[in-house]
Amino acid sequence: MEAVIDSFADSVSGLVLLVLKLQSENAKPAGTLPAAVDGVAKACGVFGDVAQAKATKEYADHEDVQAEMMDCVARVREAVAKLQAVLGELGAADDDARALAWRRFQRAVQAIASSVSHLLLVVYGAEHRRLEMAGYLLLETCAATKPYGSKPEPELQKTAKQMVESVNKCSSDLMTFAAYVQARSKEIEGPKSDQMKKAVGDFEKLNARLVETCNAMMQDLSAANRQAFVGTISEIERITREILDIIKPPEELDVYKQIQDLFSKGSMAVGSVPKPLHAVLDAGKPSRDVSPDDLKRTGDEVKRALVPVKAHPTVAERDQVVDNTNVASAKAAKYGDMLADYIAADKQPALKQPLSAAHQDMERANRELVDATNDYLQALDAEKGGGGSKKKASVGGASGGGAS
Repeated sequence: MEAVIDSFADSVSGLVLLVLKLQSENAKPAGTLPAAVDGVAKACGVFGDVAQAKATKEYADHEDVQAEMMDCVARVREAVAKLQAVLGELGAADDDARALAWRRFQRAVQAIASSVSHLLLVVYGAEHRRLEMAGYLLLETCAATKPYGSKPEPELQKTAKQMVESVNKCSSDLMTFAAYVQARSKEIEGPKSDQMKKAVGDFEKLNARLVETCNAMMQDLSAANRQAFVGTISEIERITREILDIIKPPEELDVYKQIQDLFSKGSMAVGSVPKPLHAVLDAGKPSRDVSPDDLKRTGDEVKRALVPVKAHPTVAERDQVVDNTNVASAKAAKYGDMLADYIAADKQPALKQPLSAAHQDMERANRELVDATNDYLQALDAEKGGGGSKKKASVGGASGGGAS
């Protein structure tokens, strides 16, 4: 994809230079202009097809991400159609109308660069969000599975089926996360890439060990088998947290420099100073079409995520407290975003004011949850005499340790 971005940026740059020259002379479209437009249109088609395939195949379980990608693909295709239409108008314009037609063509070129840059930002940003979400989901599954290792024998006999199901889900979530980590390791270089590649190898071994220790417990509930089972899950959690702490924000990836270059070259189509990359998103990111059922489903996810948070006073593992809060905060932040989109759509005008008040309450409660957790961690650290992990909870569950 990076090579395609470079090639496309060069095509846009060449088109921009040609347009600026012809526009300054108010000249008729040169014979090379249709070919340049055709080259840009074909490259846009490649981007759109790749993004649509990703949205359909890789993000079927992430409806909001999939919808955002498909919307961006539609915008790219609309921009291409507009560029081709304006090219036709330009060719038919007389001397008096040509100056205006050239300005319209300039804006159409800029729209191409902007829409493709936005699409690429969404695609690469989605891969980063998916990686983080998979990591937090794995930690959530580990937290639900680990207690089976310490359940009394009579209780474990009654819940043996649930234990096997929980272990199977943990195994599935582990390998999903490992696959995303492996993909990210190929996008970066240096020590972090090496650490990620090692983590993938460790995850494969730990996945086999997880199944083995579960089967061993089903056969013999000895202390050694219990310890091996719990220890395996603890190791999975440890490596997962390490990866979540080191993954680069998407803005730090090399490909983002290429997208910035593309957007800057497109911005020059109107003879202006190149704009910063965030201007792509500021230009008007579309809201999702959120239904009441979507809000209810996401709200239920928030409620479920808060269950382990309420157990904090009985949780001894400091990092588990952080993970529980980060998972709940991330889901609450997602709910808040969806609620904001629902309010913006103005589907129920009579509810706009109370919903807006609820949205503000939700954001405030999310911040208070994180603050209360960090206060609890501070008290826990003081009780234990300091030392150990200094990781803190953060609003939205962002990785990187929060405000340490």
